[in-house]
Amino acid sequence: MEKNNLKYINTIVIMCIFCIYIFINLNIKNMNTSDDAIFLKDFKLNYNGNYLSFFKFRYQEWTSRSIIEYFLTFFVQHIMLWRIVNAIAMTTVSVLPAFIVKKNPTAFDITLNFLLFLLIPIGIIRETGWVATTTNYLWVMACGLVSVYPTIRYIRDQYVSKKMIFFSLMLSLYANNQEQMVILLILIFSSCLFVLWKSNKKTGLVASFLGVSILSLIYILTCPGNEARTIVETRNFLPGFPEYTLLYKIYLGYTTTLMHLYYNLDPFIAFFSLSITALGLSRFRNWFHTILSCLPMVIYFFNQSIIEKITKNYNLSDGDWHLSLTLIVTIVSILYILSIYVTCTNMQQFIISLIMLLVGLFIRMILGFSPTLWASGNRTYFFTYVIFMMAVLFNFSKINRRNILSPIAGYYVALSVTACIIVKSVLILISAN
Repeated sequence: MEKNNLKYINTIVIMCIFCIYIFINLNIKNMNTSDDAIFLKDFKLNYNGNYLSFFKFRYQEWTSRSIIEYFLTFFVQHIMLWRIVNAIAMTTVSVLPAFIVKKNPTAFDITLNFLLFLLIPIGIIRETGWVATTTNYLWVMACGLVSVYPTIRYIRDQYVSKKMIFFSLMLSLYANNQEQMVILLILIFSSCLFVLWKSNKKTGLVASFLGVSILSLIYILTCPGNEARTIVETRNFLPGFPEYTLLYKIYLGYTTTLMHLYYNLDPFIAFFSLSITALGLSRFRNWFHTILSCLPMVIYFFNQSIIEKITKNYNLSDGDWHLSLTLIVTIVSILYILSIYVTCTNMQQFIISLIMLLVGLFIRMILGFSPTLWASGNRTYFFTYVIFMMAVLFNFSKINRRNILSPIAGYYVALSVTACIIVKSVLILISAN
């Protein structure tokens, strides 16, 4: 009976979230701008609306994202349909992570998931035009989450229907068509395969998803358009890129990723830092650990005062090594890790949290191997934000509700989120017009 009530309440919460996103998407103005307009004009004028000719050119001269660009081409011509599907994708990313990190999430978990998603900078999913950016990043993330969910359920010994497997496999084709996501899914499915092997469980399900990801990666690596595009983008954006060594590319990916996360006025990272303090309060052991858990919050607000100085003194595209900057972001990272360690209830929780955060950083750091490291803008951080969001959800699911300080932490989180959401709501309304 209690389980049925939980499902009923969760369904109501999910429907409310979907209605909110429908309202937001129906009120987005200024469509068909930036890449949306360029893409639509190129498709209709230069190729007379011929899908085959257009995608053949794109594959040979520009990109391996054939599946994604098919949907981009279709939805840029049917904006009303895009609004509905985009609301579904936003709902998926705002809800499904809660079900992935926790077997039976509550309405609180789903609502926290929703609020965390709203804190992700809105500019990320409309940076190059609403349709172009969402189809290449938001929808990819949504499909990636759906493709992972059956495997997670199987590992937990939950029922997985054939319809769910088929639906997830179909969506995995879309998710795997994006370079960052295909690497992320290979990492996830490889890890799940190892877990199942160690548990003496059948591996056929996860092996099929892993096989799709590996074949998709081969398709990406052998696409002639990707090589041609790299030549053009190197010439236009980063002429010195071919001369960069392997270590320097790793350094670029590492430093630029951490700089963006630490040295930006970002409501999501602000709450991420505040959530560590909340977790520290909920687990109160002694004042020393509580003070350590406050470090990320202090670091975040302190760092804002040196943003201009960092930007002025360091030019990462000049080909030089800025070891002092690398040292700064590394020290800050260590302090964050130390703070997370003291808030975890056991070593297993800490290791899982750390792996999630490292994967989130890695999936953006690989951009160091692309000449569009800066030209790609902030949208390449979207997957990192979602993985960080899942790490927060995972750690909050481990709070001991009987601890007297847990309610205090809950109110602390609620107030923090509310403050951030007020600012965020204003930004959404502004961007919608």
